[in-house]
Amino acid sequence: MAETVKSSAAKAPPPESVQAVLEYAVRGGRRGSIRPRLRTPDARALLQEAETIRVQDGDLAVDFVFVDEGSLYSIVRTKDGIEVSINRKSPLFRIVGNPLFLIGMIGLEAKHALDGPGQYAGFLGARNDSWSEFVQEWLSYSRSGPKGREGKASPEYRLAEDLLGLHDHLEKRFPCKFQFTGLSTLAPYLHNAYGGMVYNVKVERGAAQYFADVVSEFDGGRFVAMPKPKPSDVNAVLEFSKKPRLIVVRESSRAYPSVAPPEKAWADLLSEFRKGLIPMPEYEMAEILGQMEERGIVDPARLRSVIKSRHMPKESSMYERQY
Repeated sequence: MAETVKSSAAKAPPPESVQAVLEYAVRGGRRGSIRPRLRTPDARALLQEAETIRVQDGDLAVDFVFVDEGSLYSIVRTKDGIEVSINRKSPLFRIVGNPLFLIGMIGLEAKHALDGPGQYAGFLGARNDSWSEFVQEWLSYSRSGPKGREGKASPEYRLAEDLLGLHDHLEKRFPCKFQFTGLSTLAPYLHNAYGGMVYNVKVERGAAQYFADVVSEFDGGRFVAMPKPKPSDVNAVLEFSKKPRLIVVRESSRAYPSVAPPEKAWADLLSEFRKGLIPMPEYEMAEILGQMEERGIVDPARLRSVIKSRHMPKESSMYERQY
């Protein structure tokens, strides 16, 4: 095989590891225990660092290969036994508290396939595709934006058209929580911007750089994602990029749902503007808020509550002038 294979014949792996779980699935013999839930950064690191692992079962071998695309997993026959390709970027890993449990299930099904060659290939492929589609449909938050007071999506408030493809890319490739906010949803109300568009995204803590890496893979690097940038960083990108589409990334403990409510989006935009990261005239903030109020997509009481919770006196005075 092209990859360096980690053989299970080496010294015993730690109990809470990919190798230990796969060895148990194929050969039995549990050692220790694993936690029911991992922090998302830890789960992501566990998957990202997984190597190709060979588990020997008598004269046959099972090679577990971790890839970054395709269905959850696939099984093919080899001269030594079988090869199992596991897509570590599958959205199915997002719905389990600890990815080792899902990896263990894959290992168990690989063992069945090893014992009964030819019986499982068609079923497993169809089942994995259907399962992935089910999770994508039921887990993802509507990209058209948060639901209205009566449970209907508002046609006046939704993710910017420019970001729809990126949103879908993130749903498939980014296993952590994220939320488009600021100009990501309020760009349609913007009249004047200097030099380019600066979108805003919140991601869960510890995931900012990973988010930037995933964004760089999309559409030939169409967007530049910058975790916690300085104003000079933003200005440099806007000045030297031919088609600047910049995403300012912040880490947050509340990076969900994937599209921020309008009140939060406006407050996040104002916060970034005050930091000098949004290249537009100051009056635009009041103009955007005025249009939102006219179209009935912002709740004044909720907005007042958001501003108050952030202890933003200057922003509070701007809000009072608007209403």
